[in-house]
Amino acid sequence: ALPISSDEFKGNQGTLLPLWRFSSPKTRKLTVTSVAWNPKYSDLMAVGFGSYVFLNQVSGMVLFYSLKNPSYPEFIIETPDSGVLCLDIHPQHPTLFAAGFYDGSIAVYDIKQNLESPLYRCDVRSGQHLDPVWEVRWQKNDFDDNLNFYSVGADGRVVNWTIVKNELRYSDALLLKMPSGPTDSGPGGIRVQRYEHGRCFDFHPTRDDLYIVGTEDGRILQCSKGYSTKYIEAFSSQLGRLCCPVEYVPSENICLVQCGLESQNMGSYSN
Repeated sequence: ALPISSDEFKGNQGTLLPLWRFSSPKTRKLTVTSVAWNPKYSDLMAVGFGSYVFLNQVSGMVLFYSLKNPSYPEFIIETPDSGVLCLDIHPQHPTLFAAGFYDGSIAVYDIKQNLESPLYRCDVRSGQHLDPVWEVRWQKNDFDDNLNFYSVGADGRVVNWTIVKNELRYSDALLLKMPSGPTDSGPGGIRVQRYEHGRCFDFHPTRDDLYIVGTEDGRILQCSKGYSTKYIEAFSSQLGRLCCPVEYVPSENICLVQCGLESQNMGSYSN
């Protein structure tokens, strides 16, 4: 929700005055975790609610607000099993959206068909992440014209999800293996592969095969959809942990930006 009064005046830097306030009694104890604007209806936005207090997890919600009626949401979707951490609305199907949850699950909803339950939802037997899902992103239809999207999770997996008939299928697009490789751990010296915690990603604006992944430790990995076992290049960050998504700059060939949590600075990278 936006503050009632304007921000403190800061001389030449100016001040901000809120135009609308969006709130609901149903979300009073929840935290806003994601916002996505509808690509067709420019006044409509989806807001995901959950909790960043991971030791005290609660259920979540997705509320659709319109700028024409900020006093009450247009649609309300409850997610009783887990809090919402991310969501994305399909660019060509404005009633369809994908959501990622704290418990590692993924769900696809259609607000035109059903507000009570998702059309598709994965579980531990059908590709569910083992840790929280930090971002989901729709992509162009595949070669068979199936709807598909990607997700990245703290379990070190980038997953491609495809809707085939009445089924949500998955394939691991990339495993974010630690540069140091496997380490000896556990009884008998069992070699265990360690994975980096995926935090965010972005897809190249002109090349469908390229994307970048930001890790919790601040590394940025340039990846290709054609390689599922390794990334192409890694950028080591001096900004520490990520606090916002990485993005390609459309006007550049390959350029990315990030914001560090500890340093509160911006960084850009290109090759």
